[in-house]
Amino acid sequence: MSTEDVASFLTSNGLGEYADKFRSEQIDYETLIMLSEDDLKDLGLPLGPRKKLLTRIQEIKKSSGGDDERPTGVGAGIMQGGRSFASGIVSGVTSLVRDPYEGAKNEGAMGFLKGLGSGVKNAVVKPAQGTFTFVEKTAQGMQSSTKKLDK
Repeated sequence: MSTEDVASFLTSNGLGEYADKFRSEQIDYETLIMLSEDDLKDLGLPLGPRKKLLTRIQEIKKSSGGDDERPTGVGAGIMQGGRSFASGIVSGVTSLVRDPYEGAKNEGAMGFLKGLGSGVKNAVVKPAQGTFTFVEKTAQGMQSSTKKLDK
């Protein structure tokens, strides 16, 4: 995700007024998910937008399987992967509705079109990401199960 994608993300979350600052600081997706409350404060975000963005960052981490907990067995892997898959579907569908609405609210017809593009992209990417995490967590669970059998 480039700095332009981050700008689109900010706009779709009602924080478009901060997009230029994020661009000038070269904040891409990888950097975005590492930002702390102090970082956002240093960027000049007031308390409300800061909290809103921190909440969205946590949602991103959670939906991308960011719980980093290695499953202890196949069942745990399927559960963790299933949560990620479901979260990806919900996030994708939500983005398909939210992004065009927020874009239109902030930038009019052009914002609607940008939001629609972003929403369609997320409607495809988020469930795919959830699918990959499902497979990954299930495989990790299988690996943990076989290690238990080896003992």
